Amino acid sequence: SAELYVELASVYLEESTTESRYHAISSMKQALRLQPGNSSYRVMLAEIFLACTFWHYAVEQLKRALEIEPNEDSAHYLLGKAYLERALEGWQQKWFLKAEDQFARIPKISRWYHDACRYRAQSLFDTDMLDSAMAVMESIDEDSLEAEDMLLIGMINWKTGQIEPASDWFLKALDTMPAPERKRYISIDLIATGAEKQQLRMDGGLRPQDVELFWRSRDPDPATRINERLIEHIARVAFADFHFSVPRLDKPGSQTARGEVLIRYGMPLSWSYDPFGTGLVADETVMPPSGPGGSRIGVEVLGEGYDPGITYRSRPLRVSKPTWTWRYADFSLNFEDTFLNGDFEFP
Repeated sequence: SAELYVELASVYLEESTTESRYHAISSMKQALRLQPGNSSYRVMLAEIFLACTFWHYAVEQLKRALEIEPNEDSAHYLLGKAYLERALEGWQQKWFLKAEDQFARIPKISRWYHDACRYRAQSLFDTDMLDSAMAVMESIDEDSLEAEDMLLIGMINWKTGQIEPASDWFLKALDTMPAPERKRYISIDLIATGAEKQQLRMDGGLRPQDVELFWRSRDPDPATRINERLIEHIARVAFADFHFSVPRLDKPGSQTARGEVLIRYGMPLSWSYDPFGTGLVADETVMPPSGPGGSRIGVEVLGEGYDPGITYRSRPLRVSKPTWTWRYADFSLNFEDTFLNGDFEFP
């Protein structure tokens, strides 16, 4: 029965591995073959697709769920989240606006309202609508705020130059985190010099007091009650976690290549995204005609007069992977989604 397939999918999801997610997808598809009009099943399948970063498949299922049940709050929430993740990948404002529209459809009495506010505020934060982002976060009951909410409020304050409130919210967020996550937010591994690490690790391992001593040594103004450099560091880690995390790999953004660069060097002066815009899947190949010349389509040079309906018998041409380019004052860096899993590494 459909219910048994859904139960089987739930069992697979508890394993939290890439392979088990694929099995869960297969089980949910079987359930939908038996009950194609079940909107909650489509929402569940979409959530699995999002966890695997299969954006287009998730959006397709969520739109179909809303055709069946237009007031399905969970579908509006996940569709807004999907649009936002698409926006963060390509930094295109139209997706931020689509996300905002979906989140705004969820009433305050809904159990999805809190999460929708967080993602809605994030989309406003990323489009520099900071007052609106703060207003959205202030609509949440303060007693129900979680660490992720507190980090976002801190980031809004940080981006507007209100360092003391940012510090208070960041430290409050850290107090609510499990120890391993809190340790990641104040880790010195990416910014301490070799000499500093050697000096601090004379006993063979870093102690909490060693980390505290390090951050005290980096405080630009010890006379104030806050440590501006530590707050900058927490803001960078939080930004990386919000923007670069890879759900499919269960990998926090601060542990990706882009996250590590951001934590070391701060925000780039500019960045650009090249999604290989040919409309071809990145592992497909095309057969360009022989001869000189060629015209640029997306990131690939295809033969002049290229017609996708014609079979060309020349050397195959591999389509480039999606790439981010970050530019700092003295250097530029490229990050490539080599395995098409959302994790942009150095090529």
